[in-house]
Amino acid sequence: MLVPGKPPAIVHSEAAAVPQGVRTFPDGHLGDATLPMLEDVTRFDFRDNPGDVTGDADTVADHLRANAEG
Repeated sequence: MLVPGKPPAIVHSEAAAVPQGVRTFPDGHLGDATLPMLEDVTRFDFRDNPGDVTGDADTVADHLRANAEG
């Protein structure tokens, strides 16, 4: 998730599309990016597997809380 002026949060997998590009994406953004690279999670799992969807949403929520102002 991208919020202007904040470090990005990206959840991805080595088994999903273009992992090497995703690893370079946070370069040039402010702060430390959240970028967990999951194992054996395909691009379909990110939207179809309830466990992966919940885990990914929790990761982004934690990132937003950690980078919230005030």
